[in-house]
Amino acid sequence: MDTTGAGDAFVAAFLVAWLRGVEVDAALERAVAAGAEAATRVGGRPKVEIVRPG
Repeated sequence: MDTTGAGDAFVAAFLVAWLRGVEVDAALERAVAAGAEAATRVGGRPKVEIVRPG
């Protein structure tokens, strides 16, 4: 586990969701998922895929 970029991914995912009108609780869930995903790999990553509900 490497936390490089986890905070950046969290903030980016939250802001994207929130600015698109997603409720705060749901935006936070997306942000936590993005931050957790970023921490699963070693080193920085160029981007984290945003999962959109189907």
